[in-house]
Amino acid sequence: MKMKLSNALASSLLCILAATLVSGCERKNAGGVALFNHAIRHEWIQRNPITKVRASAKRLREPDVLSPGEFSALLGELELRVQTMVILAGSTGLRRSELVALTWRDIDFDLMQIHVRRSCVRNHFGDTKTEASRKPVPLHASVSSCLMQWRRESPYNGEDDFLFPSFRLNGRQPITRHGAEEGHSTRSHPCRNHA
Repeated sequence: MKMKLSNALASSLLCILAATLVSGCERKNAGGVALFNHAIRHEWIQRNPITKVRASAKRLREPDVLSPGEFSALLGELELRVQTMVILAGSTGLRRSELVALTWRDIDFDLMQIHVRRSCVRNHFGDTKTEASRKPVPLHASVSSCLMQWRRESPYNGEDDFLFPSFRLNGRQPITRHGAEEGHSTRSHPCRNHA
């Protein structure tokens, strides 16, 4: 049985939803905008309350930025796999989900680029977040050299093996988000912005 909401009730519910969607958010919620536009089409409300929301450009906290000396000292303390992961993430801006989904087949050492073909979130593989994410990512010669060194030392270095495999799972899955099984965290900051 289909129930029709009164305009007043629908308006109240949508206003509550609007407050929920924007509270604590740094930008407008695209799904919320679509939801309210749908409500306007069905004449449940007169206007979209989210269109008046202004997102603050102010950061919630200052980012931790390492000096070149600090970064170099950090790299010197890391095992090769983690060092390679940090260098690759820092030099390419790949998202964590894209980084862990990479296989050796995705690295083109001849053209010095990475082909980002998929992402992996909680060991579920899917498409990349955006169309622009699928564009080849250039590799610097020093990053390529680091990758080649890691490939020589990695027990999982076949074309279809993950660059950063889970040792606990015998390379069948990429390293987990927390890297707990190997004793290291893979926490990273999303750095890549596409125009």
